[in-house]
Amino acid sequence: MNMIGISILIAAVLFTYLTAYFILKKQKYFFISKLRNRTAEEIKELEKTGYIKANGKLVLYSAHLLTIGLIFEVFGVNYAFEVCIAFVLFFLLIGTVYIQKYEIKERRRGAYQSSTISAFITIGIVGFIISRGFIDNTLSIESGQIEISGPYGEQIAWSEISEVRLLDELPEIKLRTNGYGFGNRLIGNFDVEELGKGKLYIHHLNGPYLLIETNESYYVINSDDSDETLEWYRSVEEQVN
Repeated sequence: MNMIGISILIAAVLFTYLTAYFILKKQKYFFISKLRNRTAEEIKELEKTGYIKANGKLVLYSAHLLTIGLIFEVFGVNYAFEVCIAFVLFFLLIGTVYIQKYEIKERRRGAYQSSTISAFITIGIVGFIISRGFIDNTLSIESGQIEISGPYGEQIAWSEISEVRLLDELPEIKLRTNGYGFGNRLIGNFDVEELGKGKLYIHHLNGPYLLIETNESYYVINSDDSDETLEWYRSVEEQVN
């Protein structure tokens, strides 16, 4: 169970429900950024067209989706947190474009254009980030060092290595400090139970994993081919010993 994910989802659920409450029940619109530069007359017109109510419902439905994700996360469903956040993000993007139909007629075309462009840019950025998970990290033996290629690649001098061993299971991940985690891929800087802060290059959550400990950090890498992981281990162990 990912306690970090659960904590973030709880905070997100509470915030989105609170936002929806202010918009739909209290008619407080400070959470709707597009209204900050509107005149009082325009805001009244948007109340009549249903634009503000549509914004409130969009936030409310997002809160419902986050609640579903929270339930799945509590029951230990794999990747519930990542899938939930991704689904809510796309729901908000598509919903934001859709509700422009309630905009004031004179502003509607521009609102459609700006929201659509923003949605495509956001989807492009998210798609790029996700696509990095399909780039393999490989380990190679170079003169005087180990080289890990791919995202968050590193070069590790032989003189820095203190221990090399195989892990059948990956210890519990406490926190992702600067990295990528989606599906079966974990790449970048993580804080891991028993090991502390270091770098992971994980293809799937089934061992074995090659652990390379240095004087100041560690690196855990595996291939989607377990035989290749074992070959990496034998090659590195031979050089170290």
